[in-house]
Amino acid sequence: MAAGTYTDGEIDIYQNAGLTALDFLTIRGPQFALEGDDGGRAANGGGGAEAIFTGAGDEYVFGIRAHNVTIEGIQINTTGITDTWAGIRILEGGWDRWTIQNNAIHNIDDTKDAPASGVSNFSYGVYGDAQTTSGSLTMTGGLITGNYFHTLGNSSHLIGANKSSGVGIYLEGIEGEDADCDSIDRFTCGVWIYDNVFEHMFTGQNQSLQGITTPGGKEYSYGVFLGQDDENTLPNNGAWIGGNTTIGTTDNVYLDDDHIAAADPNVKLEVGVRIAIGGSTVNEANASFNDEVIQLVINEGRRADVSEIIMIPFFKSLFPRVFGEGTDLYTELEADALDFSDANATIVEADDTDAPDVNLIVKPYGESASYKVSLDAGGDFNLRFGARLFVATFGIGGHGHYGRASSSFFVLPNQSGSLEAIHDRHHHIHEDQVIG
Repeated sequence: MAAGTYTDGEIDIYQNAGLTALDFLTIRGPQFALEGDDGGRAANGGGGAEAIFTGAGDEYVFGIRAHNVTIEGIQINTTGITDTWAGIRILEGGWDRWTIQNNAIHNIDDTKDAPASGVSNFSYGVYGDAQTTSGSLTMTGGLITGNYFHTLGNSSHLIGANKSSGVGIYLEGIEGEDADCDSIDRFTCGVWIYDNVFEHMFTGQNQSLQGITTPGGKEYSYGVFLGQDDENTLPNNGAWIGGNTTIGTTDNVYLDDDHIAAADPNVKLEVGVRIAIGGSTVNEANASFNDEVIQLVINEGRRADVSEIIMIPFFKSLFPRVFGEGTDLYTELEADALDFSDANATIVEADDTDAPDVNLIVKPYGESASYKVSLDAGGDFNLRFGARLFVATFGIGGHGHYGRASSSFFVLPNQSGSLEAIHDRHHHIHEDQVIG
């Protein structure tokens, strides 16, 4: 595709009857070899010519309605267009083996009071839903990598109701094997999301169509949000998320109860990753998130496997106020963990201030809190119901990145008054001392 500016919108890529699983279609811009945030691209102030799509006031710019589609090396910039709510949309139909890579998608701000097609009040970089009616359609073999998503949502800070929040990637209806994502069997992976940059996802105002609002009444903004398709009769699964960079913004604006706008550096990206599907892996290091990201990861229903060792340091709430018990919420700051937690929530703190040792502190705030802790073979912390653990310190040393684990901790008596031992098949764990 030649460099230039294209004002088309709702450019749908259809599945022709004569195509087979071996037929692939690629839409390729002149910057397909450079990642979306590369400084050599015109989208980022460089000199590399771009194929720029501005939309035409349509709901989205590109629509995938076929298997085996690749969109790469383009720029989507809908500055000044208030009706467009998605850069790339994977439409209903259960389309597989699509790739979205090395694109710059930015300045999408759907400011209409009534969001188009009932797809909630968000502005998306990529939006995909396998179906909108009851059934069992899913999407498999997706890849989203090397993209730069920025300035999505209510960047104009308009005062009033129904101003959209920014979401880099939203998908539901995913099905596959997360272990296959980084392998020769990638097309049997659900979706592989890695090496993308999410920056300036703005919060919305006075709207909660996803059922989630911040304590200040604003709708959440997200880097990645993978949801369970409520219309799907099959459980969604098979995502692998890792190696992305999620950057909040101190340029956001807070709207108080009287709709008075004031610069507030504490209004930042609400959520880095929210995942509500099982059989999936979140492998984001703490360095993936900058200081302006409030909630690093929400593991809804604890369905996904979160690689906690590489996320250290963090605070984890075991009882987020919005989601209830059974969901883990990870934050950088303890104050944020408390702000989004039930009053009785147990908070787990993990830090590496004594590296290579890892310090784990479990703080039961509610009287009903009763947990015990173990370190599994992969180095992840697992909390289970049992003895009420008060403080634990795990030392991880030895050869290699993480070697044999030793640990010291103390527990408080359970309701029967006896101490309950804590064991792990793979590591030697022993009672060390009790501190009053």
